[in-house]
Amino acid sequence: MQLQLLQLINFFIVSCCYKSLPCAHRVVSRPLFSNNPKSSERSLQPLKHVTTTTAIFFVAISSFISPIPVIAKTELPSLDKCFNAVRKELNGGDSLARISKDIENKDWEDLKAFTREYDAGFRGGVLKSAWKQMEEPRKTSAIEITNSFTFDLIALNKAARSQDVNDAIHRLEQVTDDLKNFAALDK
Repeated sequence: MQLQLLQLINFFIVSCCYKSLPCAHRVVSRPLFSNNPKSSERSLQPLKHVTTTTAIFFVAISSFISPIPVIAKTELPSLDKCFNAVRKELNGGDSLARISKDIENKDWEDLKAFTREYDAGFRGGVLKSAWKQMEEPRKTSAIEITNSFTFDLIALNKAARSQDVNDAIHRLEQVTDDLKNFAALDK
């Protein structure tokens, strides 16, 4: 009974492969090199159990695989929420204050780590969510400002790596200007 089932699965797989692939008959009966003890040359031996082994493998694997759930896209926050977050950041937000404090205290390690987080979180979560919902020509301006924000954070991170206080202060001013320019895009 099991042998018949395997033969049926084998036939099904071979026939499906044969129909879908023009060279499947070559793949199934592909020769394998092996050492022939009677001669010093290598000879060809056909693969007899490739399709049966393949069938058993697919049946065994398919019994353990469950369907992967599809994750729905999350809704973007409204433009009002995004612009409110930008205005809040400009009017005494925690992130810019933290960066300023790190520069004052010369806490370069925290500044390096935080600028990376800030770029990923604020730029990716707030600025990008906002420009995705905008119409042209505002969208183009928002993308340019977002890119400038990213490059200014990279420059701020570089200033932290070189422990340059003056450059870090200058780059923080540029980051703040980027946020002001972005906030100006609000209607």
